[in-house]
Amino acid sequence: MRLIQEASSPRFLAWLTALTGEQALVPDPCLQGGGVHQIRSGGFLKVHADFNWSERLQLYRRLNLLLYLNPDWQPHWGGALELWNADMSACITTILPEANTMVVFTTDDRSFHGHPHPLACPEYITRDSIALYYYSPLRPAAHWAARRKITDYRPIPGDTFKPGKPEP
Repeated sequence: MRLIQEASSPRFLAWLTALTGEQALVPDPCLQGGGVHQIRSGGFLKVHADFNWSERLQLYRRLNLLLYLNPDWQPHWGGALELWNADMSACITTILPEANTMVVFTTDDRSFHGHPHPLACPEYITRDSIALYYYSPLRPAAHWAARRKITDYRPIPGDTFKPGKPEP
């Protein structure tokens, strides 16, 4: 896809560096976990912090880029990206998955995000996005405890979800 190629170009990487301050960014050539995502009515994504180390690339995961592709998205359908604080006590902000909305954020031990509430869109509507991840050989200076090769899922207040255990 041409958009993914452009988002991997040196020019775009320079723009991301200027935007975020992250140095020596490398796009994921295999789109591990990335690419086009589609979620159907009733679907959700539990709040989590992504893995911070790619064993395959031998690089630190540093940035997430999400581009939403949903024309005419209705807020009452839900599906907003929720960004949570480090202790999981509060959602700091929500971002509707409206067409051409792009979100870029740091991937670290505190970057908890997701859309934990089931979508209420009509059956013929899907929540579509492109997810791209960027890496660096430079070890993060802050909010990083150790190499983590798995996603760190967390319950939100009032949630019955328990990390590491299946939901009832």
